[in-house]
Amino acid sequence: RAQCHQTGDRLVEFQNTATAEAKVSAHRLASATQELTTLAENVDALQAQLEQADAKTLVEQNEKERLVLELARCQSKLDLSGQELEAIRSMLEVSESKSAEL
Repeated sequence: RAQCHQTGDRLVEFQNTATAEAKVSAHRLASATQELTTLAENVDALQAQLEQADAKTLVEQNEKERLVLELARCQSKLDLSGQELEAIRSMLEVSESKSAEL
């Protein structure tokens, strides 16, 4: 009978310990769940920022390409203007030469 009583006390003690450990585990699980939720929200926010940065980069890349094309167009005009200027100089030299002959 004493042994039964002692075993019953041990079972109660074991049950109390198990209950306390379960409470601690439940608290840890709740904390871990909250941390995971926070991390998921942070990941979502970072993903949104990355998408915005990608969109901004794309806009900047398009603007850069537009400016490169504009620069090429201006360079072509400059080259043509230089050729026209050279032709005008040649005609002027010919005119001066003819004037000098007269």
